[in-house]
Formats: sequence, structure tokens, C-alpha cells
Amino acid sequence: MKPGRPLKVLIAEDHPLFAMAIQQTLGPDYAVVRTVSDGMDALAAAGKHEAEFVLLDLSLPRLSGTALIRSIALADPEARILVVNGTYSPNLAARSLASGAHGFVAKTEGPDALRDALRRVGRGEGGIIAAGAQGQVAERSSPRDPRISALSPRLRQVLALLGAGMKTKGVARALGISPRTVEKHRSTLCRAMGVEGLADLYRVALAYAESEDGQEVLAEIRPRGPGSSTSAPGRGIDRKDR
Repeated sequence: MKPGRPLKVLIAEDHPLFAMAIQQTLGPDYAVVRTVSDGMDALAAAGKHEAEFVLLDLSLPRLSGTALIRSIALADPEARILVVNGTYSPNLAARSLASGAHGFVAKTEGPDALRDALRRVGRGEGGIIAAGAQGQVAERSSPRDPRISALSPRLRQVLALLGAGMKTKGVARALGISPRTVEKHRSTLCRAMGVEGLADLYRVALAYAESEDGQEVLAEIRPRGPGSSTSAPGRGIDRKDR
């Protein structure tokens, strides 16, 4: 990192108010070169090598979780990746670091925690976790909804992807299944979750995608870009569930 000038930051965050709050938190030592709200856009921006830091939410549409961390680390090995996420668990933080992130800050933490993590990452430190007591309490006090526990692994994947902002075709591409199959899964989810319309289903899906369990489901789904085979199973996805 070169001293004497603001350090360049890429913010990947799909909630505009939180993205603005991050930018205001950074202060004069950092310059935001780009803000994106989509995982594929984050990957494309990282590939331009414009930023020294990538501040990354793990629940972005189209490409998310630890798969996004790995992709960004490959696209720009010099970038310092700091996860800033709404959901925290020791397992999720450890998986993020193992995938190439240099630190993990829970959104329950204050501005000072983010600035401290950035300073430490900028000095070359790694393995930084700032989650505090709030993240630990949230993890212990949020058991999985029994309706979700009864879902098959495939239905949980569909629910998580819907909550991450994907539409029918995007879910189909991510899982290597047909749009018609996604529509059938969506109807099954409405019945299983006891909701009558898609608006209610998407509210349930959003809450699930932001939960610890939903984050881990998203992290296990291999991204499928234009060069990916739609027939190869994603890591953690069983062929018989297709």
C-alpha cells in the first residue's frame, strides 16, 4: 500500500443505505472507486484492478458467498478482501478466511471496528474477525425455522437463491436445472412455507438468505458463468436432487 494518498476501495453491497454508511465511515484515508450491488459486477470490477480493498457482503445477487470470495481473489490477487456481512458465525467467518478473505466484520459492529480492520488489513495482517458478543448471541438465539428444517437440500438452495435476489432463470443457471423445474420448486416452497403468493415467499426467502444457514447454503453453490458447464454438479449438490 502506497502512503500519502487515499487508498482505493471497491464496495460490494446490495443495500444502498448501508453502502452509503460504509462510504461515510471510511473517512479521508480511503477513496471509493466503485460501488456495486451484484456479485458478477463485483467480480468484473475486481478484474479491472482499480481497488486495493474490496469490502464485500456475502449475500449479493447472481454470485455470492465464499464462491464470490474465491473468484475475486483469483481475479485480483493483490486486492485485500474484507467481508462486511449481516450474518456471523465462527464457521462462516472461518470459511470466508479460508476462501481468500483477509478479514471478516459483522454488520453488528460499529464504525471503529471496520476502520480498525481496514488499518490492520492494510498493514498486511490477515485472519481478522470482528464480530464481538452480538454476533455470538445472534448465532445462539436464531434456531432454524422448523418449516425450513423439513425442506430438502434442493429446496433450501432454491429458497436461498431467491432470497439472494435471483429470478427464475438465474436460479436455473446457478443450479443447472430448467426454469420449469425452478417454478415447480417455487410452488412447492409456497405450500411448504404456508404462504399464498410470491411476495410472501420472497420475504421468507430474503430472511433465510440472510441467516447463517442460508449463507452456508449459498456458499456451497458453485457459480455458473458463461464458461461453466451446466451439467456439472456444484460442490455440495447431489446429482439425484436435480
